[in-house]
Amino acid sequence: MIRWQLFTRVTASIIAACCASMADAQSNTRAKADFRAFNRISDMFADFDDWHGPVTNLGIAPQISWTRDTGENTNVVTGSLAMSSYTWITPTLTTIIDLSIDQVSDPARDETLIFNGEGLGLDDMYFLWSDQRVGLQGGIFTVPFGTAWNTLPGVFDTTLVSDYQFDGRVGGIASLSTGNTGGGVHELQAGIFTIDGSFLSKTVMTGSGPAETDDVVGGDGGASWVVTYAASELSLIAPSFGYQVGFISQSAATSDGPRENAISASFEWTLPLDGDTDSTVDARFFSVTPSFEYVHFADWQGVDGASADYYTPGLSFNYGDWEMDFAATWTNGDDGTALTDAVLLSTTLSYTFFSPQTQLQFGYAYQETNGVPDHLIGVQINMPINVLSYGLLGR
Repeated sequence: MIRWQLFTRVTASIIAACCASMADAQSNTRAKADFRAFNRISDMFADFDDWHGPVTNLGIAPQISWTRDTGENTNVVTGSLAMSSYTWITPTLTTIIDLSIDQVSDPARDETLIFNGEGLGLDDMYFLWSDQRVGLQGGIFTVPFGTAWNTLPGVFDTTLVSDYQFDGRVGGIASLSTGNTGGGVHELQAGIFTIDGSFLSKTVMTGSGPAETDDVVGGDGGASWVVTYAASELSLIAPSFGYQVGFISQSAATSDGPRENAISASFEWTLPLDGDTDSTVDARFFSVTPSFEYVHFADWQGVDGASADYYTPGLSFNYGDWEMDFAATWTNGDDGTALTDAVLLSTTLSYTFFSPQTQLQFGYAYQETNGVPDHLIGVQINMPINVLSYGLLGR
């Protein structure tokens, strides 16, 4: 369970078709390709029953998307490629390297970008040791704080919650899991990290990343840390119910500034409406998944007394190869000098071909920031493929 939870929580990331202005100040890192698509591939994981030596899996997720922003009068057509490689050196020791080609330059107002502004860069590079109870992880990773940026499925659902997708961090995480002994799976994680400002944070083709900027944000200097507790497979409530709470403390942005602290709480619950065996086999499995996440920042962005709150409900319907999802995010921010309020209402219709590989998505979002409205329209196609599963020594 630890390997699966860390994979979906750490390596999966959001599509960055459109980012709010607050996101740039918070993360100080480039946009990342959409690794959420890999969650649909069950064979990304090795079977160690007949272990004969190191096993390597390589997955790629080509993606083509078009985004129309009516407020800025921009059009972006971009091709993305997410690449994830896993090498199980032993059944308990794994190395993970995630690379991606993605849009890293934002269009100016009234500009159209067609396959222009993409950059190749490193997203994650870490080792993971896990015996399914205790786990140790070290390297460059995405901090496991919050869940909405990872679990919301739509084209624009994660536009605002990407503010707290803290990727490009270097450090270590330790985890302790109960395994499923009848009372569900309970996992505690604790980690220490800082922003990666090395050459590994840069992109080529189009340059970006912390190594390309002198911006100062929370987490830049000194040690930051995170603690999360997650529970899933809770048989006393429902096997498909899960929740997570977390706390993060990021180092001060300036030598005389305060640390940025935040708490998060979320849940997700998949409820089958028609989940019998015949319906599942005939691709008529029908389910609804409500979710909710709340995040509060104190001394937001390293400003004494500043704060920000995020409220994100979501609702997804799955019927066979069809999926319809709705999501909303309300944010209230106070940086000590001005209030920043934003709302995002989004919906996406998806259809999966050759399940579970290729997914076509049509998305729409209404975003309003400090009373200024904006409409986002997008189409994207994802095709995650497990291209290599190779075992040495005759596996």
